[in-house]
Amino acid sequence: MTTQYRGQKLILPEPTLIIGSGIGGTGKTTYLSHIAHRVHDAFHIDKDDINNALLATHTDADNGVFQYRFSGPKKETDYEYFGKHVKFQSYHAMLLLAAHVLQNGQHPMLDAPYAKEIPMGYFDHVVFPLFQNFPHKTKWLHFWADEETIKARRRARNARQDNVPELKCDQEWAKYLAAQPILPSALERYNHLKVDTRVPLEENLDRIVAYLCA
Repeated sequence: MTTQYRGQKLILPEPTLIIGSGIGGTGKTTYLSHIAHRVHDAFHIDKDDINNALLATHTDADNGVFQYRFSGPKKETDYEYFGKHVKFQSYHAMLLLAAHVLQNGQHPMLDAPYAKEIPMGYFDHVVFPLFQNFPHKTKWLHFWADEETIKARRRARNARQDNVPELKCDQEWAKYLAAQPILPSALERYNHLKVDTRVPLEENLDRIVAYLCA
């Protein structure tokens, strides 16, 4: 199949659901942002953006129409609040947006860790049935790096992913990676491309383009 471009952007042959998975610190969002700018009609849906919207707060000055701007600080939450009011709602919002994008013949790119959800059967029981009546292809990019690289990246930005605080000791890291493995074994049930983000994006790009177009 000949790879087609419109200007500098790749044209995918049919509407494509692009799943981007990988725990925080793997470089997933950085990669997907670059890919979205290179694929014609791609629509990047970042779970962190939806989380932030759901955690937004008002200030006393946010009256009338200004209530829409949510100019206060992001709400500090505990796990109970996040679990009840943000976590599942944000996943659901991602799917609603993706369905709308697919119906328009475009390419939604789901950007979330999914490390816990993959072995739970989330894709088999929730995601894939939702899209079964939409003509489309599914492509899955799983982003990974070694543990030390991920640690260094998270430390560099004092990262928080999915409301998980910065991990400071070996015991915390071990517990975190046991719950959210870098390469979930259940991922092997699905057709996917593993992307080693220690490799510069430009060096990975040909593999990613070939996979998306196949």
